[in-house]
Amino acid sequence: MIGLRRTEWDGYVQDDWKIAPRLTLNIGLRYELYSAPSEASGRIQDRYRFTTDYNDWAPRFGLAWAGLPKTVVRAGYGIFYNAVEMAFLGLTRFNPPLIESFSAFRPTLPDLLSRAIKGIPSGLVIPDRNTRTPRAQHITLAAERELWNPQSTLSVSYVGTLGTKISRTRRPNGGENLAQKDRPDPSIGVVNRLETSALSNYHALQIGLSLRLMRDLQARAAYS
Repeated sequence: MIGLRRTEWDGYVQDDWKIAPRLTLNIGLRYELYSAPSEASGRIQDRYRFTTDYNDWAPRFGLAWAGLPKTVVRAGYGIFYNAVEMAFLGLTRFNPPLIESFSAFRPTLPDLLSRAIKGIPSGLVIPDRNTRTPRAQHITLAAERELWNPQSTLSVSYVGTLGTKISRTRRPNGGENLAQKDRPDPSIGVVNRLETSALSNYHALQIGLSLRLMRDLQARAAYS
């Protein structure tokens, strides 16, 4: 058993301003703090621990504008965070010197390790101490227009998500099928390294149609 611990603090403020009869602004700011994980019984060595990222500020902006007949334009932007997985950190308890491997050909009792050879460390789990909190920027821009009645509308939206500092696992010393002599460091085997260095991006056009055909009949269609 391993007892990983982390403390999380969150704070958020927001306000809405109707700065004109047809224009409303929403402005907010969130701060998140995820402490560096620790182990209740000290089974995680300090060199494998993360550092705390104190720079997790998350602004939020939104607006709604009804300056055109039967049309509303909405826009939004926000930054959102996701804590680095603690489970990966727990795997470091299998690293040397806590865990060692030996191989022996035809071992004999009572000393099974009398002719054993110490194995090459492999499957090491080494987190990057400079990990940062993964974050994503969410962007939306949408226009919605009333059709022939208030219950029939057409909406067209742009939706985007830009991810930075995303968690990923790399194997800088090669995978299982690489010959030992061909590894960058032949003195060790596979190394699993957790980093927050990946990127992602998503851009979408979204169209929605809602039709009130009769009093008790409504139809919806959507495309992305």
